[in-house]
Amino acid sequence: MVAAGHIVGDRYRLDRRLGGGAMGVVWQGHDLRLQRTVAVKQLLLNQASSPRQAYEARERALREGRLAARLSHPQAVAVYDTVLDGDAPWLIMEYLPSVSLATVILTHGPLPSAEAARMAALVSDALVAAHTAGIVHRDVKPGNVLRTEDGNVKITDFGIARALDDVVVTATGQLAGTPAYLAPELIKRQPVSPAADVYSLGCTLFAAIEGHSPFAHAKTEMEVVQAVADGRALPSTRAGELTSLLTAMLRNDPAERPTMPEVRAALGAKPAEYSIAPPPRAAAPPPEPRAAPAPSAGGSAVPVLPVEQPRARPAGVAVVEAPTERARGAGAVVLAVLCAALCGIVVVELFFV
Repeated sequence: MVAAGHIVGDRYRLDRRLGGGAMGVVWQGHDLRLQRTVAVKQLLLNQASSPRQAYEARERALREGRLAARLSHPQAVAVYDTVLDGDAPWLIMEYLPSVSLATVILTHGPLPSAEAARMAALVSDALVAAHTAGIVHRDVKPGNVLRTEDGNVKITDFGIARALDDVVVTATGQLAGTPAYLAPELIKRQPVSPAADVYSLGCTLFAAIEGHSPFAHAKTEMEVVQAVADGRALPSTRAGELTSLLTAMLRNDPAERPTMPEVRAALGAKPAEYSIAPPPRAAAPPPEPRAAPAPSAGGSAVPVLPVEQPRARPAGVAVVEAPTERARGAGAVVLAVLCAALCGIVVVELFFV
């Protein structure tokens, strides 16, 4: 158990615990190298039954964190770094003073449909960018939608659900995650696509408008899981013009749901500029050493003479290059011609004397 003051990865100091849940513990921290405030999240891995499974879980968490760090979008909480401290993987993220949509609903009740649509529109734009980068969030819910004091909205915890493989029922039979916002295919352990985020965003929008999840009629978590799997969502009574969109987003069959770009367009979101960093290039392998020459027939090795390197030319000193063989030959020819010409002149002068 770590405490305030602990230094993660010899760089990030934990200052104040902000909260925690089934997937991790979040701290307000300080980057000692860049001198800035960060959010530091310790990921809580499921109990593995073997060292091999524990190793794979840690590697998966770090890999998903690095993937999420490639995305830079104004409506997504940025991931700065991934750190393995001890046996625990940690994510270093942007620190955003804010409250979650879950807290807003709990404190103030349902939102006006226009405000709920505005928040969902901003989140949908971030999810379109994430899907372009190959990231499926898998855990879109009110607790992961953050609203700042000035009304800005960001979604957090990209890739964490996939990193922890923390979907519904663990090997010990314990329920994990938030099943009321999970797509049916996640609960059924079927292949997951961006359509899962469409479903979860629909549940989040429903909760913002109605004040509760579409499965509030279920009394226990396992009843919620069964209701989600069966597609027994409550109808919306306050959505108004958003009713048809909500109904389409909450369809049980992923192929029948609208795409995230279609959801964004329906909510009237204006696409924001974003960037996706390329994956890091693997380091070039060091050059292989040259093999030593084979020994001669007599058994002695052929000596390898070092190649003489050209001497450095001193600054300000002109260097006259030695003439080549061809230049020396041309000079000899010119000299011979001149000598012949002089001899001719001497003979002519003697003849006329």
